[in-house]
Parts: sequence; C-alpha cells; structure tokens
Amino acid sequence: MKGDYSNALKYYNRSFEINKDNPKVLNKMASLYQMIGEFENAKKIFEFLLSKNYTDSDTVINLSKAYLKSGENLDEGINLLEDIIKSHPNNIDAKIMLGRLLNKKKDYKNGAYILSTVLKMNPNNINGLSAMGEYLLETGQKNLAFKYYLKINGLDANNLDALLNLGYISQLEGKYDIAIKYYHQSLNIKEDQYDIHYNLGNLYAEHNRFENAKIHYNRCSEINPQNAESLYNLGVVLVQQKDYKNAIGSFEKALEIDKTNPYIYYNLGNSYFLLSDFHRAIENYKLGLEINPKLVEISLSLSRALKSSKKLKEAISVILKAIEKNKENKDLYIEAAIISKMMNNNKKAFEFASVI
Repeated sequence: MKGDYSNALKYYNRSFEINKDNPKVLNKMASLYQMIGEFENAKKIFEFLLSKNYTDSDTVINLSKAYLKSGENLDEGINLLEDIIKSHPNNIDAKIMLGRLLNKKKDYKNGAYILSTVLKMNPNNINGLSAMGEYLLETGQKNLAFKYYLKINGLDANNLDALLNLGYISQLEGKYDIAIKYYHQSLNIKEDQYDIHYNLGNLYAEHNRFENAKIHYNRCSEINPQNAESLYNLGVVLVQQKDYKNAIGSFEKALEIDKTNPYIYYNLGNSYFLLSDFHRAIENYKLGLEINPKLVEISLSLSRALKSSKKLKEAISVILKAIEKNKENKDLYIEAAIISKMMNNNKKAFEFASVI
C-alpha cells in the first residue's frame, strides 16, 4: 500500500486542532500510525480515546493491536475485548483479536478455541485463518500453519502476510526455491519490505549466490538504515568475495548501530587481518573479547594476529586466559603448544600437546 503518509498525518493534525472532540480523526491518525509501524504513537492516541470514554469496537480492537505488537498490557486488552464481545456477540474482528491476545499470553487452549469457533462460522475469514496460522507457527506446527496460509493465498493471491509466512515456513523447511518464489511474489506486490529483502539475502548467501545476496542486503539497508544485521551479513558476503575493504566499511556501519555484538568486531578484525593490518585486527579482536571473553574463535584469531606481529608473550597470555574459561577446548591447547614451540619452550609445548 503506497501513500503520502506524512501529508496525511499533517492534515489529520490540522483537523484535530480545529476540532479536538472528533474521535473519528484521532482514530484515523492512530490507524495510520499503526500502518507505518509507529505503534507507540498509535497506542497513545487509542488510550487517550478510551480515557475520554470513546469505547467503540474499532478503538478497542486497534488498541489491542498495539498491545499485541508491544506485548504489553495484554490483560487490559483482553478485558476490553471481552466487554465488546458481551455487548456485540457477533463481532468477529473482536473475537479474532481476543484469540490472538490469548495466544500471545501463551493461553493457547482458550486462544485456539476462540479462533476455531470463528472459523467454524466462517471458514474463509482471512483474518481468522491468518491468526490460526500465527498460532500454529508459534506452537511449532509448521506443516499445518503452511496449509492455512496456502488457503489464504488461494482466497487472496496478494495477501502479504500469507506470502511472507509461506516463504518463511519454506525457508525453515529447507525448501530454498519455494521460499524464494514466495518472497519474490511478496516483493512484486510491495517492494519496500526490508524484512523480505533481509530473508532473501540470507537465502542467497547460504547458497553462495553472493551477488543476489548483496542486492537484497543493500536494499534492506536502504529501506531500514538501522538494521545492523543486514550490514553485518553484507560484510560477511563481501569477505567471501575477498572484497575486504568494502567488508570493513559494512562492518563499521553495523557498529555505528550496534556496538554490543562481538561477532561484528570479530569479522572486522578478520577483514583487517586479511589485509595484513594486524594492529587494527588486534584492536577489534580485543573489543570483541571485552563483550564476550568466552568466545574461543576470537581468542584464537587474536592469538594469530599477535603471532603475526611477533608478540608471542601476549599471544600465549591470551590463550591461557581462554583456556581458563574453556578447559575442554582442544584447539586452545594446540595453539598454546604452537606458541610455546615458537618461543623455544619445548617443555611447555609438550605439556600442552599431551592434553590433546
């Protein structure tokens, strides 16, 4: 769905300034916020409407959607929906949302029961089928969930939720070509879905189709510049292609967004190492270990970089610290034996080798 959302919000705000007692305008504003993913703003407006006693079913259902997305205030949403259903027992949308909130609380027995009663009354209700597919996927029933989403696809070939989940389930099942087919069908309907581009990037990367992977990781980053994972994965693909300089740029952009992931520092260190920039490699390996000192692969890579810089004492120190945290890891003892041999300490080298 395309639209000039910023202008729409501007006009809704102007209308609200003229008449602050118009709940229809606020409902439309909140619904638009939901549409563009600004669920917190939507929730605030819906809660304001409720505080003014505008408790119509649309307001309650839309507020419940915001609660569902955030995972907060689920009990409040359930209570509000139950009140709506008591006064409007034939409100199918309220029942579906109630089922979804109960499932979100992991009250699967009651949630699934409500959804099944809806589908008994109307087997082709797309929202009900989607909610049931969501429940089945959440509870690990992938094959049955696939059937529900496939039914939705038969009823509405342009249903994005169905296409996304058909692709996702196919990806989980290792059905590579089928997953790609559904993801591309989804993009043909709405191209600016960053999560679909991200999933496609992963699928292509897993099957060594690196050029395709780069296209989708780059597009994901264009749509959502704050997605550190796509930048990180793009960097990994660039390393696979031996394009280390551009890989460094991608990893550094990822770090601007997320400085808590040790693997970004690890792969950034690897890229510098492969360019023989051992000083920067060492710096980044150390930063990765500060975040997670137990990661053996970073300790081994740091040791390798230190050896290349002829800093053998520091290298053996790194490995000994790693052994303290990972006493069963044979690779660390092998590395300790190699460094000891390089330091002409044959006795220590033999001791470490004998542990293997």
